[in-house]
Amino acid sequence: MLLGRRKSIAVFLVGFATTLYGCGGGSDPVATGSVASLPVTIFPVDSVVTELATAGGRFDGTYTGSTGVRETLSINYTQVSPGQFTRQETLIQNGATLRSKKSTINFLNSPFRITGWTDQALNPVAISQGAPLPVSANIGDGAVIMYGTQYIQNNGLSDADIGLTHRVTLAWTLAAHSASTADLCISQTIGADFINTKKLDCFEIDASGKILSFKGVIQIHSKSIDEEVIYQ
Repeated sequence: MLLGRRKSIAVFLVGFATTLYGCGGGSDPVATGSVASLPVTIFPVDSVVTELATAGGRFDGTYTGSTGVRETLSINYTQVSPGQFTRQETLIQNGATLRSKKSTINFLNSPFRITGWTDQALNPVAISQGAPLPVSANIGDGAVIMYGTQYIQNNGLSDADIGLTHRVTLAWTLAAHSASTADLCISQTIGADFINTKKLDCFEIDASGKILSFKGVIQIHSKSIDEEVIYQ
């Protein structure tokens, strides 16, 4: 009798287990394979700009027009002294320099903050608004670094717009470039009465802040002109 009872229990357990598996009570096989990595959404900002201001660097981008004319935009960041650097912008067409402009920027560290801005004709900006750079930022973030007004002096160095007042804005934005990199763009907008010129230095960076590539953008907007040229 005892043997028959044990046999009945074993049959019952096997049948119960089979019922559970058929109803989804059992465990499905675990899927194997690679797990897709999530996109990086937070990137350093302050350290990247501080490195440009203190260590400097040269970045080139090219553009070929519809007529085949090739232009190169060369941007040079150079530290002049602690707390001061220059941004030299040179436009080269078919090997010949078309124009070259330089601005001088004074700044504080930790965090990076602009305290002064002067163009190559020594016309300073009276800063009325400014904000330090964040240590890091999320994709889609951005803010004004500096805003002020600039009076174009008749000092023998200015060659245009003498007596006029310009509005000067420096800002930053962070946009996704790929799943693991971002474009940190530093823009400079100069607004006059009839025309606005915006220049962007865009740096593709990874999560550590390493610069991987460069893109320069020049936008000109007025009542009769709406132009954008991208150098990369």
